[in-house]
Amino acid sequence: MSRLVISVAFVVAACAGAPVVTEAPTPAATPARSAHLGSTEGCRPSFWSEPENFLLWEEHRPDDLVGVFFPFPEDHAQLVLADALLPAHEDGGAGTLIRQAIAAILNAAHESLEYPFRRYEVGIDDRPAIVPTVAELLQRSVAKDMTDFAAELSAANSLGCPLG
Repeated sequence: MSRLVISVAFVVAACAGAPVVTEAPTPAATPARSAHLGSTEGCRPSFWSEPENFLLWEEHRPDDLVGVFFPFPEDHAQLVLADALLPAHEDGGAGTLIRQAIAAILNAAHESLEYPFRRYEVGIDDRPAIVPTVAELLQRSVAKDMTDFAAELSAANSLGCPLG
């Protein structure tokens, strides 16, 4: 199929009087990818919870419910994202994990941030996808696993926020 497309393009170019390239072009050199590309920026929950920063949210809204991502536990699922980001909901368990996860989701959704985690896909250096990992941890409700992953997300959320 690709030979047919190349042949047709060659004939069209020749008939139109355009110069015909007989060799495949050499691809331009691409710069080596930095080991830190995609893993150098992240904004804390306190940044995302500030009303003046709500305009910086991409793909999500402050009044969306946590349950859109995490239907369990139910008491947290009924919170709006902006409220879930507040320190008052940290409890060393599910609330802390959800707070860090919502900030991580906002970081991953922001087009201009070089954030190491992804919402639904494996992230940089094989970091687990945020939403399915947190949903599973909340369902299993093993305190150590929740606090460990919350700490990982917290570290990524504290990489440095170029947005404000």
